[in-house]
Amino acid sequence: MELGKIVDSLELFDEEMIIRYPMEKDIEGILYVHKGWHEELLFEGDTRPQESDELVKKCLLEDFEGITKNLVVGLIAEIDGEVIGYIFIKKGRSSYFHTANLHIIAVDRKYRKVGVGERLINGAISEAVKNMQTTRIDLETNGDNYPAIRLYQKCGFEIVGRKKNWRYFCGKYVDRVTMVKYNLI
Repeated sequence: MELGKIVDSLELFDEEMIIRYPMEKDIEGILYVHKGWHEELLFEGDTRPQESDELVKKCLLEDFEGITKNLVVGLIAEIDGEVIGYIFIKKGRSSYFHTANLHIIAVDRKYRKVGVGERLINGAISEAVKNMQTTRIDLETNGDNYPAIRLYQKCGFEIVGRKKNWRYFCGKYVDRVTMVKYNLI
């Protein structure tokens, strides 16, 4: 797939929002949105090691290479050249080649609940079907992340499993929810 290719656009807050494949010039913007999303996951006293900018950049460059080989679908949403959200879906390996995993989605807090996440998910699924011949996409999220679960359900995902007390997070045990969207072709 071609880095930078536009897949969707719409009017948002009297400005044009473009959804397109990312390019290297977008790394800082993706990193900014990623840091905001990641900081929301943390809590005071959290002692887990934090991701370095260099590690995230390295992973992004690997994902960009995967995009050119049709192994990854990555999209960004931007307004006036500013990255406001991103998504990466990664193709399964070997006998799971028909499947993909919604690896990560993040939207800048200022642009949530206005359709950006839904457009990113639906655009990425469409691209995954077209370019990776994906027939099934799965994802996992924290069981108490109700806004994300509602968004995924709105986009056609269904809950297929739950790992009880999967991790200790923000001072309590939380479940891990597995969701799937089937029959994409």
